[in-house]
Amino acid sequence: MKKQKIFIGTNWKMTKNLKEGREYVQQLLEVKKALTSKLELFIIPSFPHLTTIKQDLEGSGVKLGAQTMHCLKN
Repeated sequence: MKKQKIFIGTNWKMTKNLKEGREYVQQLLEVKKALTSKLELFIIPSFPHLTTIKQDLEGSGVKLGAQTMHCLKN
């Protein structure tokens, strides 16, 4: 029987600024070291932080996602 991956992730919406997001990534990367390879981690940060968070995740194996909208009016 093929092992199935378990996906665990966070969608930040607009709840973290860049500093908080980068701190979260560093903490997650530390926790990831102790996790089984059966777990697949992902982060969906706020749109303005995608490029920086992508760089922070480089080579970590943590997946990066994006959301397309938010209900907050401009």
